[in-house]
Amino acid sequence: MLAFSSCSSIGNLSDETLPGWIDNPYVRSGRIAYVNEGSGNSEEEAELNAMENLLIELGSDLGIDAYALYFRELSSSGTLNALDGNITDTYFRTYRGGRYSCYVMLDISADLFDQMQSPETRRAMEVRAEIESLMESARADYMENRDIGALSKTLEALSLSIENGVENPGISSDEILSVAMYYLEPLEIRYRQYGSGIDGEITVRRRRGILYPLVYDAELIGTYDIRDTEGNIKEESIRFNTGSAGRYDFHNTNKAISEIGEFALDFSFDRSVIERIASLAEPGYLDSFISLLEEKHRVFSYAENRNSDYGLTVLLAEYDITGQELEDSAGLDSFNAEMMNSGYSIRAGKASGDDDSEILSNAMASGMDLNDSIAVLRIGVADSVETPGRTVLAYVSSTLGIYDRDTSELIFSDNTTSSIGSGESYSEAVMDAFTNCGRNLASTVITYL
Repeated sequence: MLAFSSCSSIGNLSDETLPGWIDNPYVRSGRIAYVNEGSGNSEEEAELNAMENLLIELGSDLGIDAYALYFRELSSSGTLNALDGNITDTYFRTYRGGRYSCYVMLDISADLFDQMQSPETRRAMEVRAEIESLMESARADYMENRDIGALSKTLEALSLSIENGVENPGISSDEILSVAMYYLEPLEIRYRQYGSGIDGEITVRRRRGILYPLVYDAELIGTYDIRDTEGNIKEESIRFNTGSAGRYDFHNTNKAISEIGEFALDFSFDRSVIERIASLAEPGYLDSFISLLEEKHRVFSYAENRNSDYGLTVLLAEYDITGQELEDSAGLDSFNAEMMNSGYSIRAGKASGDDDSEILSNAMASGMDLNDSIAVLRIGVADSVETPGRTVLAYVSSTLGIYDRDTSELIFSDNTTSSIGSGESYSEAVMDAFTNCGRNLASTVITYL
């Protein structure tokens, strides 16, 4: 048998301090240490079992049956010549009842280990190490209240485990999925609105324990509706991060946002990982996780209050195809309706004049109470055609100029808005076109504001 580096036989040693090499083996550069434990009814039996366990672990890492190949050599001489290996340390513990445990350390050549290891086994070890690193990093994130980071890393580990068929205790796919569920289950998105508007404070809390701590560096995505420059409703999104303070103060700067609507918030980590896991796993494997994730979706209603007139007076004139002013006010009515629907108190007044200069002069001469800036909008019929189906199409174009009241200097202009209307008659087509153009001009003015 081998010479023992240390031996003890006093009572129950369960509280005895173990030698440092057991937890932190020291080896020279280019060498690898394997440490394992065995137990038995005698010191000899405990030592043999420790060697057996060590060779089983070594064989698993090499991809060979190291126990069958090397047990006799190692147990008789303490050497493993194929790997230039030697048992360098042995330690015994004795327990009441006649039980013994033994720790052994085997020192082997790293180069010979690499030469003997199969590529498949090497890849499997690398994958296991990568998974263990991700799980350890996820635990560190969780301890620092970075739950979304912990969840993301756990899902990456889950993807690796499923893809490579890992079944090792602690890093099997089912065990990793349960950890992901544990991280996700208590998370709650909160939104404290400032008044009735969309502005507010966004936080994520972990509803576990008694403190419900804030979650740091949580990536979120918020969605809401806006009106584009053509007056169409579309969904807009913005991403947030709760940062090191665990909160994000959202102040909307999008002037086209709908006056009344809903603000939806979701977690914003890489969903492609979930899609990859679903493609690798059995159908329905992620159903519980995805269902729990969907439960975290939060929707908040808001109503914007936009009572300021922004120091702008709006004047709107409408013309027929000959340039004559129209008595009808389809464009004016449409413009004002769109401003009201968008939550702005600005309303256009009917203007008179052949061009911007004359409209400004007439407004000033009338004694109107004008703001510091004056927007002059003109809509006119550009053309009309009758289609083969006897439907009339009307084309209208517009000009928009914003002027300084005191100097009449042009501050802003836009002559790109045009619209098409249709109807059974010329007048119906013109009214439809003016209605469309008025709505579009309102969106342009909102963009300027």
